[in-house]
Amino acid sequence: MKRARNFLWKVSLSVLGASLVSALILSAPVAASQREPDGSVGAIHSKLEVERGGQRTRLRVGDTIQPGDLLRTNRKGKARVGFRDGLTINLGKKTRVRIVEHNIETGQTILEVEKGMVRVERFNLPEGGKVAIRTPAASFEMADGHVFLKVSGGSTEIAVFAGGVQASSAGNTVQVAPGRKLKLHSSGKPEDDKPFHQWYRDLVFVYTNVPPMKVK
Repeated sequence: MKRARNFLWKVSLSVLGASLVSALILSAPVAASQREPDGSVGAIHSKLEVERGGQRTRLRVGDTIQPGDLLRTNRKGKARVGFRDGLTINLGKKTRVRIVEHNIETGQTILEVEKGMVRVERFNLPEGGKVAIRTPAASFEMADGHVFLKVSGGSTEIAVFAGGVQASSAGNTVQVAPGRKLKLHSSGKPEDDKPFHQWYRDLVFVYTNVPPMKVK
């Protein structure tokens, strides 16, 4: 009888211990590696690579994007990457974009476009949040908005589809309103500041949208 009571007591302690461990595991915060990634590849046409930690790797749809990544498309490549807070970046061919900073909590994003064509969309930013875009010729800041940039040599062309953008180059700062585009140079005043037509917007989307997959 005594042995039976001791056995039942040990079993009860084991069950209680297992329950406590399970409760601690369930209540513990989820590790960063187990959380949904902040950014990922949404679509690719031809080829998209990332330079990360000194190594270049080919990306596939669904792969994670993180701060510090340098994204590269080839001469036929297009790609779209998205983030959980709504930031979307569309890359055209022969484009290089670095994700310098992306903070979902503060709404702060810094992108560096080294060359090529890119479209950036970001809406519903938290108070104080902004998207900063740097190129060899100029720098830009926007809150909620949708812009297109073409970076080539010492110039950057920007077109604003939505929101307002502050553009700075060679000590000059201008505001670019929706429906307008202009070109900035690393030395000199902005030029070609004028409205754009619907055909220009359509062309930009052709340059930066990943074409739909063909159904066989």
